[in-house]
Amino acid sequence: RLADRFAHALRAIVAHCRHPGAGGYTPSDFPLAPLSQPQLDALIGPGPRGQIAIDDIYPLAPMQQGMLFHSLYAPDSGIYVEQLSCELRGSLSLQAFEHAWRHVAGQHPILRTSFVWAGLDTPLQLVWRGLAVPIERHDWRGLSPADQAVQLEQYLEADRRRGFALDAAPLMRLALLRTAGDRHVCVWTHHHL
Repeated sequence: RLADRFAHALRAIVAHCRHPGAGGYTPSDFPLAPLSQPQLDALIGPGPRGQIAIDDIYPLAPMQQGMLFHSLYAPDSGIYVEQLSCELRGSLSLQAFEHAWRHVAGQHPILRTSFVWAGLDTPLQLVWRGLAVPIERHDWRGLSPADQAVQLEQYLEADRRRGFALDAAPLMRLALLRTAGDRHVCVWTHHHL
């Protein structure tokens, strides 16, 4: 009788888990994050695993904690906002460019990470799944090379001042600035956190 009850209970659990609305995350799914079930539900919401686009949750490294503190202390300072710009020459497939950046972000969790701290004892990183990398496009072909250089400096400064909402991934963005028929300036702006 005990074995039959146990088998019946297991079948009931399996049936429940196969139900479309069943399932969700528990604190044991994120063993490095010191979260209770109510905290986890408040953070990512209750719901089936397939509907919640979280890959992982874990604490910040000590250096990240310091960067987060400085970024929150002086949010408009632009501190830890990094920029890389380079000139791309030749034919550029925008579709391949976007696909490549989606692939890179898919391979590196830090590029899909946001940070949460409100209401928590310890700040945490949330690694998201399937994020699109924002890519702005600007056409500067009508400007002279001197005006393009001025426009680029102004763009870089304004983009740096824009900063990032640290609780919204991804903490990076790209810009393609078309300067000639076969030339683009690519600007990758990201938060060092």
